[in-house]
Amino acid sequence: MTDKLRDILSEFEEFDIIGITGNGKTVSISSEFPDLDIKKRAAAILQEFLNNKERILDKHISDILRILSIPPNIKGYGFLRYGIRTIVIAGTITSMTKEVYPGIARHYKVTASQVERAIRHAIEVSWSRIKPETANNLFGMNTFDRNYKPTNSELIALIVDKILVEGIIDKAIS
Repeated sequence: MTDKLRDILSEFEEFDIIGITGNGKTVSISSEFPDLDIKKRAAAILQEFLNNKERILDKHISDILRILSIPPNIKGYGFLRYGIRTIVIAGTITSMTKEVYPGIARHYKVTASQVERAIRHAIEVSWSRIKPETANNLFGMNTFDRNYKPTNSELIALIVDKILVEGIIDKAIS
């Protein structure tokens, strides 16, 4: 449990909190709370805390996509944002074609091939709008030029890696 989380729960210090778990969407508290209302209040505080963490992550992902000049009015923008968010929360990059695309497709009720194509289109739009130096500066590498456009997997992996390395999730809760 982080120091910030301990501070948030300081009003409940007279109770022994055995454990706190959260899956990114819901919170449950195992404790010896004698009063159910206090347990519900603590869970509500923790849920608000997790929701704030997710908002910070969403904003950071949107900022990166905006820097890359991916317009928010195309489907690929939403698919990228959801996919990146899902991978960051999971903490690992899995198979794009077997797990990520189908997961995005289920969420948006489309096919995995539509997801792949929309993301590819978003990258094409981005690369037609930005200077290669913008991407090089964003990701801290000199591999991009006008003739080289990253694949869907490469771009998603770069964005996820940038977020994980910068510790956006940790900064959101510290």
